[in-house]
Amino acid sequence: MPKKSKEERKSTLRAAQVKDEERNHRRKLELAAILLERRWYVRLAKLVLFLCLFPWKWAWKELGDWRSIVIFAIVVLLLSSEGWVPGLIWVFTMHDPNLQALSKSMNAFMVSVILFWNGPGTPFLALCIVITAAVKEILNRARFHSIRPKKEKLAKRKPARGEKEEKQ
Repeated sequence: MPKKSKEERKSTLRAAQVKDEERNHRRKLELAAILLERRWYVRLAKLVLFLCLFPWKWAWKELGDWRSIVIFAIVVLLLSSEGWVPGLIWVFTMHDPNLQALSKSMNAFMVSVILFWNGPGTPFLALCIVITAAVKEILNRARFHSIRPKKEKLAKRKPARGEKEEKQ
């Protein structure tokens, strides 16, 4: 792949900056529309919904292709399992009178994990995106870079110091 000239790199960087500025402007307009709501309880509900959904909307726009979305979904499920597994345990044990203590503790654990680890304002989404990018890079390397067979590796190796180079 040929290297880009300095002007091409600058134009690419400028296009990315313009795109970011447009996104920030749209987000500010959406937030301003929420803050102009007359009823305080509707404004509060919309603001909470906006703040909770914004990182997910941003991630959805940034991921791009279907492979990234599938990898991201798997990473989110795995990293958030410490919240939803206790939730499942709570659902299955909440009606059993013998397991009420377990049910209450699983409910408390689930709520605290969801609020303080998976919630907005936490590093959860950023960590998911970083892990998704790393996994995608590994998969792309495995997909697009062919691995040379061992015979070719041995044939192309450089001779050691004392060895003579054989002609083929």
